Amino acid sequence: MTSGSRNTAIDAIRHYRDVFKADERGIDTMHAGVMWYIVALSHMIMADLEDLLKRYDLTPSDLFVIAVVLIEEGRNLRPSDVARILLVSPAAVSLKVAKLQQRGLLMREEDAKDRRIVVLRLTPDGAELAHRILAMVAAKGKFARSLRKLPVEDRNALESLLGNLSVEMRRHFAKY
Repeated sequence: MTSGSRNTAIDAIRHYRDVFKADERGIDTMHAGVMWYIVALSHMIMADLEDLLKRYDLTPSDLFVIAVVLIEEGRNLRPSDVARILLVSPAAVSLKVAKLQQRGLLMREEDAKDRRIVVLRLTPDGAELAHRILAMVAAKGKFARSLRKLPVEDRNALESLLGNLSVEMRRHFAKY
């Protein structure tokens, strides 16, 4: 993002706030700037992940499923657990699981205690690929590189603020 586009974004946010401050309905626009930046960051992060994952013929959504299964290794993680963690529908996870299973990266197993329950595990190839991709994203990802340029205190504060906001927002998504 050039400084010109940054100023344009800031100017647009300020204009939005000014327009609605003058509105007789008294619309509160305090969220506008933060939301603008979060949405813009989300688009940039996803575009970067798409670019990084092309060589593996994976999407960011594929990576998110793989990462959740990796992080939760050792738990009897069901597809519905992945859906809840990622705030997506079970149907969306089922499609990703089928694709990843077909690629030999993920396997579905019966739960040892209850054979009606299906649990997810990474295959050895899936675990190796997950570690390789996560290392690549950390080293080459534009978000990770940009974040590293911020002072440690700012990174910690940002993580804390976004974590608190995420917890608050999750309350509105109880269906997941």
